[in-house]
Amino acid sequence: MITCDEGGLVMYMRTRKLEAGWQAMAEAGQWLQAKGVAFDELTSHHIKIGPVNFWPRKGTIMIDGEEQRRSERGLAGLEAILIEHRFLARPSDLSITPLTRR
Repeated sequence: MITCDEGGLVMYMRTRKLEAGWQAMAEAGQWLQAKGVAFDELTSHHIKIGPVNFWPRKGTIMIDGEEQRRSERGLAGLEAILIEHRFLARPSDLSITPLTRR
């Protein structure tokens, strides 16, 4: 038995879902900016990086031309795919210049 009216509960649940989506988009946007990755926000819940499509709230990733979503999920999965598609460098690919003493 629900103690509040069903309309109020539905509205509360929709609001919470929207808030979670906005927070996930903000976190993903900040993460991408910190990594120096250019991206487009196609909708309030969809990020596009070249052929890579990312929905932050659920962590879903799809690549243009592929029929199914990737098994990788979330920002960790997105990072792996961005490395695979060369939008991010692998840590071993970064050139590190050793300090020299004088």
